[in-house]
Amino acid sequence: MRTENELNEERDQDLWRTYLEVSRSLELLSEEDAVRRTVTSAAPRFYVSDERAARVVSWLENDNERVERMLPQRREMFDEIYRRTQLLRTEHPDWCLRDLVRHVVSRPAPQFYLTPGSGYMILRRIKRRRRRERMQVLQRFRRE
Repeated sequence: MRTENELNEERDQDLWRTYLEVSRSLELLSEEDAVRRTVTSAAPRFYVSDERAARVVSWLENDNERVERMLPQRREMFDEIYRRTQLLRTEHPDWCLRDLVRHVVSRPAPQFYLTPGSGYMILRRIKRRRRRERMQVLQRFRRE
């Protein structure tokens, strides 16, 4: 099972790759449009742990009030995981909930389930880190 940090790092890498593809494919695109298209692009997986997803799917099965208080993007993601889990359950009625959810979250997701603002902040952080790493390489090169 992956940790939340590992999932976040994987999401960030996938988001960056998608951002570069979106930016290259569309000329004269504003950064705001590029970020909006990036976060609504398909993602390689759902970026949530198996354990957390299974817990929320269980809440959804039991009409738990906690789900009502979720942010819209998160709620939309868990609704999609729940819908796919129910479909998979018809194909594999002998699988336990955790196995169903593990299968679902590892499959491609229809989007990154981030707001454009969150996507922008993540991409900005990645750009700063990449710039810092390039500068360190240049400084090492200059010393040699």
